[in-house]
Amino acid sequence: MREAFPRPPSRDQLSDEEQRIFNNCELLGGGGLWEPLSPPSPFVTMHIKHAPAQGTERSLAFGKAAATIDCSPRFAAAYWFIFESRESTQISNSRATLLAWW
Repeated sequence: MREAFPRPPSRDQLSDEEQRIFNNCELLGGGGLWEPLSPPSPFVTMHIKHAPAQGTERSLAFGKAAATIDCSPRFAAAYWFIFESRESTQISNSRATLLAWW
């Protein structure tokens, strides 16, 4: 499946702005161990990592998941885009309804 999608650029191929963002994200996610979470399916593994607050900053939590998918990469991408579109439409509609109510 990985061969069907383009590989991400290496760190030395990133622009200065992209490199700065990557470094900031790396600092935010540093430290702590990935704790396992109970997945909704036996084909999914899920983990979470907490970054404690420093000073007056908020604490952060990072999550990651991996899944075993038995279909073509093209079908998986198409399904994901359809699902994401449907989900974002529902969120937009619920916000619009809430704003109209106020």
